[in-house]
Amino acid sequence: MTGTVITIIGLSLIDAGAGLIAGNNPDDPGYGNLSHIALAGAIILLIVLINRFAKGFLVSLAVLIGLIFGVVVAALMGLVDFAGVGDAGWFGLARPFYFGAPKFQAAAIISMCVVMLVIYVESTADMIAVGGLVDREPTENDIARGLAADGLSGILAGTFNSFLDTAFAQNVGLVQVTKVRSRFVVTAAGIILVLLGLIPKLGAIIAAIPGPVIGGAALVMFATVTAVGIRSLRKVDFDGNHNLLIVAISLGAGMVPVVAPAFYDRMPDELQIILGSSITTTVIIVFLLNLLFNVWTPRDPGQAPPDQAATPDGLPATSP
Repeated sequence: MTGTVITIIGLSLIDAGAGLIAGNNPDDPGYGNLSHIALAGAIILLIVLINRFAKGFLVSLAVLIGLIFGVVVAALMGLVDFAGVGDAGWFGLARPFYFGAPKFQAAAIISMCVVMLVIYVESTADMIAVGGLVDREPTENDIARGLAADGLSGILAGTFNSFLDTAFAQNVGLVQVTKVRSRFVVTAAGIILVLLGLIPKLGAIIAAIPGPVIGGAALVMFATVTAVGIRSLRKVDFDGNHNLLIVAISLGAGMVPVVAPAFYDRMPDELQIILGSSITTTVIIVFLLNLLFNVWTPRDPGQAPPDQAATPDGLPATSP
């Protein structure tokens, strides 16, 4: 299950990275601008060169260096607009319940519960993905604490007039690319984000970074997540069982919302929320198929269970 989930996280995000570079509307005259694609390609090339020729601490800064390089080049190309920085204030504080006291309506509560379930599934997948990157499978307590933090952030978001938030799967790739695994770094990043929210001018500077710059670095991170998922699938035993079918159906169904965004448009809104997420769809299907084929199916007396079977290269097998 782990390898399939990590793989779909990476695959589902590549579309977002490409959209940042080329644009999201094919009818836009500026869609697929060659200068934007060239800029993103130059950033990717720089990240590759740093990883190839640099050593030590510099390698962990490859993505940041690529972003700084991209912003400088984009500014020379006239793609950076800092007009919003001048208009932004120096300090801003959100007023709790700006739109009025909270009201509890059954329909809204049910809808938000469905949304939170989807968020929880995706957050769980992100935690599993990070566990695969750091060679430490998350325990039930780890996942429970992570989901509790998700719930708390949802409460704070509602209090301060924002939408429900979720773990950002795009950042999973940073762990592999930068090799930075410290929780203190994550804490420092959280503090920086708080400052960006309290000081609008800083937030406006970050918002001024052009899409092709972010997209170039993002493609590296997203593709890295995909590669890590494929590496994890290498440990799965595909001989004499249905694991290949499980992976194939799960990934195929998960890619549908990515390659055909309007595929589920005629379904009820509740189902669209669930099936419209490639990560949620994959997690649900791989979980159910794994139960069907590897848990509930009687085994031959001489057949080893999935967690004891050996792969051809001698690695212990895992669930898909």
